[in-house]
This record gives sequence, structure tokens and C-alpha cells, in this order.
Amino acid sequence: MQILSDCTILEYCHSTPEERLTDFERAAADLFKPVHQLPVFELCHALHILVKHYQISPSQFRAHWVEFCEKHFAAGEFFIHMPEDQADQIFQAIIGLPHQLPAEDTAPCEDPRIYWGNNRHLIYRMKSTYVVDVLEGWWSAIPPDGQSNQPLTVDRQSSDVVLDANNLVELLNQLPSDGYTAIGGLTFPTRLSEEVRRMFRQIIDTRGVAGKFIVPISALEEAEWVIHRPQNEEKYRNARQVLRSIALSGDHLLWNFFSFEGLNQDIFEYFLYLYERLEIAKVSFDDFDDFGDFLVLAHGLYHGCRIASNEWFEYDPQAATDVWVRIKEIFPFLVVERE
Repeated sequence: MQILSDCTILEYCHSTPEERLTDFERAAADLFKPVHQLPVFELCHALHILVKHYQISPSQFRAHWVEFCEKHFAAGEFFIHMPEDQADQIFQAIIGLPHQLPAEDTAPCEDPRIYWGNNRHLIYRMKSTYVVDVLEGWWSAIPPDGQSNQPLTVDRQSSDVVLDANNLVELLNQLPSDGYTAIGGLTFPTRLSEEVRRMFRQIIDTRGVAGKFIVPISALEEAEWVIHRPQNEEKYRNARQVLRSIALSGDHLLWNFFSFEGLNQDIFEYFLYLYERLEIAKVSFDDFDDFGDFLVLAHGLYHGCRIASNEWFEYDPQAATDVWVRIKEIFPFLVVERE
């Protein structure tokens, strides 16, 4: 199997209908299936580039993606596999990422400013986590399954909370590094409402029985990157020890209230839906570069629960196009309240 990258997707989308048909028929006719493996992260990044830099309508992307998936099913045998990692695989992959990026700011395709945006370490390091699955045959592949209808957004009034990188780092830095010592004396930002602080304490006190801290893979990558930066060596020493402790013990008690989550096709549907809703709200995609933020927001919509992020409050009130401002207006149930 070969990895289908964001660059491959961009090339496919920029080609002529005849060229796309040729590529499709060549893969469908291959005797050894599945031919390709498509990580959902690559699909998300390609969508982001197409919408932000090529003015492709998100709704138009959905229509073409659905058409492609239907053709894939009609071909009779699945030749594209979309892997879904387990929580322990996700965690170990992120913990083992390189902390040294290439010195040169080169990109595999596109202008580096377009390709990396403000997310160079996220994009570069996530790509290094891919492992080609060993499948028995085409029947064991997870096929691409685009949905023509937008996903439902429901406030599930869940006790779960999605953590962004900043809040994850601060929480990790307060936890006992052995994972078993009684947890006490945790401090939560006073800017949060008492209701939210109570919810956070309940998740920890019940060891996840009364809800989970959902950690998107992108937030875990960002947190791991931050706490290992040389300038943060002393400040986040405990956070590094906690992550190391979790990595060494799969049945660690800390796993009970953390739920580490990778990307799947359902979350991609919400990722795409965010762009569609912002398009309807007439937000200029030229004005923001929030690829990493969108990944976190998609996890929150997928679970229908609140997202603990400083971005709800630390934005420029004059920036009417700020993505967090607009998302707050469209999906108020995602917002972690403040006093």
C-alpha cells in the first residue's frame, strides 16, 4: 500500500476530469488491493489548503468527495483504506515524535507559506506517525465514505470536555507523576465559571466515571511539542514526567479520565462542516489560518460537548472574522463559560 498524501489529493483535485478518471481506473484495476492508504489528517489538510488558498467552496468539496466515494464503492473492491488508530497507538506515536524539524523550510508541494501556514510542527510531525497497515485483503479495508448530508450538531449536555493544547499542558503539569498518588490541590483558572471548575473536579475525582477529558491527537501533539521546548524545560518538568509515566504503563490510572482520540471519517465530516458554516456566515478564509484549531473544534462538535480553550476569551474583539468569535456565535454550546 502507498500513503495518499495531501499533495496527492491536491494534484488529483487540480487535474482534468480525464486525468482523474485515468488515475481512478488505474487504482481500481490493480490486482493487489487495497492500493492506497489515506490518513484522515491528509484529507483535512488538503481541504484546508483548497478552501483557504484556492477558493474552493467547502460544499463543492463535499459534493466531489461524495461522488468519489460512491465511485469507489461501485468499483466492487475497496482499493483505498482509511485507518483508524486505537488510543494507545495514538499516544505512543505522538510521544515518539522527533523534536527537531528540518533546518530548511521546504515543503513537499505548494509554496512553503501555503503548505505549512502556522502549523509546521503539527503537519511535519503528524506525517511521521503513519504506519502502513498490514491487511488481509480488500475486504478488511475501511473504505472512504463521504456523506452528502451535513452531520447533525447536537448539544448532548455531556460531562465530557475536549481539551485544547494549552489547557492540557496546564493540567498535566499539576498531576502526580506516578499516577497513583492522591490528586489534591489542583487549581483551575479563576476566569472559568464555578460550574465548569466543578465539572473539571468531578471528572478527576471520579477517575473519569463522571466524564472524560477528550484529547484530540492534534492537541496532544501540540502539548508534547510545547513541554519539550528548551525554554520550557523547568516550567513543564512535571508535565513531561506525567506523559512519560502514561507512556510506560498502558493501564495507568491517568488513562481513566483521559480519552486520547485520533481522527476518523466522522470527525472529518464535522471538520468539513465547520468550513461550510463559516462560508454561510460569509467569513473570509483569507483572514485566518486556524487549521490546528479547526481540528480541535471538530472533535467538540463530534462529541457535542464543551471545549476548554483560552481562545474563547483571548481574541481581538475588533477582529470580526476571528474564527473563534464566529464559532462562538454559531455553536454556543461548545463554549466553556467564564465568570
